[in-house]
Amino acid sequence: MAKRKVPCPMALSLSRMPAKRWVTRADLIVVLEAARLELEQNPDKVRLMDLAAQVGLSPFHLQRLFQATFGESPRAYGERVRLLRAWTELASGARVGDTALQLGYATPQALTRAFRRVFDLAPSQVRLDVLNQAD
Repeated sequence: MAKRKVPCPMALSLSRMPAKRWVTRADLIVVLEAARLELEQNPDKVRLMDLAAQVGLSPFHLQRLFQATFGESPRAYGERVRLLRAWTELASGARVGDTALQLGYATPQALTRAFRRVFDLAPSQVRLDVLNQAD
């Protein structure tokens, strides 16, 4: 039985790009990677309009290509990055209110709602688990 070749993730993402030439597809990947890095650095401060202008695409085109390449919208990606940072902060013993304000949430309740929606867990539980393990 012959082994089936599995394409690398980059080839898969390139194949989903709506461009006729591979060179254009590779250029789009570079642009989308720049957008992803910007979202990782400033997940709470980046608006779609600003991000699209920064990478040279229309907001609609950026939204569609980002979704096709990374499997989630730029907003969902930024929110996930923020929540992972919140988890890290809480696991290091930071208070929920301080973490919420530091990561750009309007209130601690906003962080709690987002945290429960994604992790099905209250942020205070993460903090308490870490503090209890330290004892």
